Amino acid sequence: MIRKIVHYLRNFFWGVFRDTKHQYPNSILLDMKIRTFFKTPRYLFILFDAIKTQVIYPITCRKQFISVLRYLEWHKNVKLSFLPFFKTTYLLTDYPRKQKYINKTIYLHYDYSHKLRLSEGHFALPFIMHPQIYCQYQDHLRLPIFRNNQRKIRLAFAGNWDTGYNHPFIVEELGILSRHQILDFIGKSSQCQIISHKSDLEDILNGPYQEQFLVVDRQVRIDQSKWLAFLSSVDFFLCPPGVLFPLAHNSVEALAVGTIPILNYPDWFLPNLESGVDCLSFQTLDELTQIIKKVLGMQESEIIKLRANSIDYYKIFLDQANFAQKIIQYPSNEVHLHMLEEQEGFLRKAIG
Repeated sequence: MIRKIVHYLRNFFWGVFRDTKHQYPNSILLDMKIRTFFKTPRYLFILFDAIKTQVIYPITCRKQFISVLRYLEWHKNVKLSFLPFFKTTYLLTDYPRKQKYINKTIYLHYDYSHKLRLSEGHFALPFIMHPQIYCQYQDHLRLPIFRNNQRKIRLAFAGNWDTGYNHPFIVEELGILSRHQILDFIGKSSQCQIISHKSDLEDILNGPYQEQFLVVDRQVRIDQSKWLAFLSSVDFFLCPPGVLFPLAHNSVEALAVGTIPILNYPDWFLPNLESGVDCLSFQTLDELTQIIKKVLGMQESEIIKLRANSIDYYKIFLDQANFAQKIIQYPSNEVHLHMLEEQEGFLRKAIG
């Protein structure tokens, strides 16, 4: 408990007294009234860090303040302010308000889903890779290196798939297969080889190309600092849904490094991923079985084409710096940003 208090106090003083003007010439005031999931402010910090914009976070935003303090040391572009009004270049807010001397106001909406339709002046915040990739390891700056890595495995999956990944909202409300259902089926089939020891995985990565489907046992943890290196050693990666909503960080990470995702939620990407172009998609376990067979026998020329398309999709639609520039450069002093809110109540409202 004492260690946690010291952590929060240290981050508080860092946030108040840090000088970021020389590194972040522009600034945006983040003024939120709605109580969101603790990750929500982080996604916004990462977005604007991509274009070297300082985020001024007023301490008066009490509902998110503890969440912000929790991660402040990882977000060097965030500065805490005691003032509810602060002279900045941009304003980012989730309620109607006006402020003088603002070049652009960005209104937040927590309604991202596969049913979202965008009109002029409205943008959907793309889902991101795991926050540690941006903030702690800065591997997003090394994506060209990962894309050129030598591939060692035709198809793989690694990660957790316990019963927590069998949420009723995924299965009953959205009507799609959960991660637990998919991996439980795969594990009982003869289509894959289970890697149960880290040494076995290391031997495979240091050996010749494996033209098979490898599933890394959930007890074998791949450190986040080495995740993109592993992912970029694979041609195809099975990307089943997350816990509460379909989008998973590994699907974005796969596209980023040119590993073709196999998934059952292409419509949750905006614009939609297209099976056979920048991904391979399925809806049933039978369809997944056929896709695995197809992948294991696929010609190298087709893999290369799919890889190029997946990288292009990431660059155009998911790259945080490119997306932030689209918002900032949009020729209007008001724009609307729709983002995924990771709470069941918000998701139910978003899907209607």
